[in-house]
Amino acid sequence: MKASIRQTMKKSGLNYFCAAMILLLPSCSSFNRSHVKPNLTGKSDIYQVLYHASLAGSSHNSQPWSVEVYGNDSILVFADTTRKLPVVDPSGREMYMSVGAFIENLGIAAACYGYTTDIRINKRLNGAASTVASIRLSGSGKTPDKTALDEITKRMTLRIAFDTEPLNAVDKAVLMAGDRGNIHFIDASSEKGIYLRKQALAAYEQQAFNRQAQDELAGWMRFSNKEVRENLDGLTTAGMGITGVGGFMVRNYYKPEDSKKESFVTQGVEKQNASLKTAVGGY
Repeated sequence: MKASIRQTMKKSGLNYFCAAMILLLPSCSSFNRSHVKPNLTGKSDIYQVLYHASLAGSSHNSQPWSVEVYGNDSILVFADTTRKLPVVDPSGREMYMSVGAFIENLGIAAACYGYTTDIRINKRLNGAASTVASIRLSGSGKTPDKTALDEITKRMTLRIAFDTEPLNAVDKAVLMAGDRGNIHFIDASSEKGIYLRKQALAAYEQQAFNRQAQDELAGWMRFSNKEVRENLDGLTTAGMGITGVGGFMVRNYYKPEDSKKESFVTQGVEKQNASLKTAVGGY
């Protein structure tokens, strides 16, 4: 039976937000990944691999994937089109990129548990029922090294200022090593870099002030801790980096529809602009 990772968590010991994790002053702090202590004791390796795969990033944190598991070594991965973002992602491009991030996490996590992965991507998708990828796990013979799992659990994507230190030649070489012929570095101070920065901001503003996009975004806002616990997805104050007094106010007094207010939208544009201004370049 096909099931999303999220549904499995709600029905099992992987429920992130069990009562025992409630903080002394819940209204003053936000649930975030540091509070997540899933009970993986006694769970199969494939279960644990899928848990870490589910921590992949996705647009609006919509988590648009589902899986079918066969035995202890075979997985079919699907795009959960009920979680597609039809306004900002009408073609499904971002949805499939998110599923790709899930598959990438799965491969990394499997290696940490001592498995190799045979990942076969379906290049002829024809609807929601299509398998995006079929994956088979097999023992690698290597000693499990779970170091990278810590990096997976710590991953966050925030719209904040970047480190302004320029990339050195060694860093550039490492980033381009995978496919040097198709990867190019564009310095932010170059003519192309300045153009791209302006266009990126213009594109963000166009989407941010689009009423339909605002309605869609509001549907994924999880401001209160109650909303976070009930949904285990979407955009949270912790996930957006809204902390301190601001985080307290948003968690306790904001409703999802408040994300459509001009002040909230404008603040998002300002954050995006600050982030773009401090970027040293792009690939």
